[in-house]
Amino acid sequence: MRTRSDELRARHRKVSAWSFLIAALVYAAVLFVWAPQWRAERLDSKEIRLVASERVVESPMAVEVLFGPPEIFTSDGSVWQEPPDRVLEARRILELPDDCADLVLAGREPMSGLVRLRVPVDGRVDRVELTQTTGDACGDRVILAVADALLYRWLPNDQFPAPVDLIQPITLREMRN
Repeated sequence: MRTRSDELRARHRKVSAWSFLIAALVYAAVLFVWAPQWRAERLDSKEIRLVASERVVESPMAVEVLFGPPEIFTSDGSVWQEPPDRVLEARRILELPDDCADLVLAGREPMSGLVRLRVPVDGRVDRVELTQTTGDACGDRVILAVADALLYRWLPNDQFPAPVDLIQPITLREMRN
């Protein structure tokens, strides 16, 4: 003997199955009608050229990223400077574009810049804006990308309620052993 609940579940399973099947057929029909037409084009050998390069570029590059003590804007408009010893040193493998491969070569001075960040309730950076350039377009792109991935576990807090605006110094240098 089947209960009313069993009958309803069976009916809902049938409706769900038919709905899924109809949706899949409609999706396939839309793809078939409006999908771009793919065709293979023959490449002649004169269209293909090899370009010699003097240096070998490895896409991933190991760098040390130093996050200096931030300047935190309080709700009354004043600025709170974190102690100078509050520095986070992180070693990262970054995928740099080919034109940025010499960003942190041995012997090159570390690149430093400042970014303005907004930290909402969850601690993840919400907005990133370059306030002081590194002097290099690649360096600026890298520090903006690194800053965009930050997670502040200690902000916001009771002293600095969300959203928190701050200036974060970031330095890139070659990885040292």
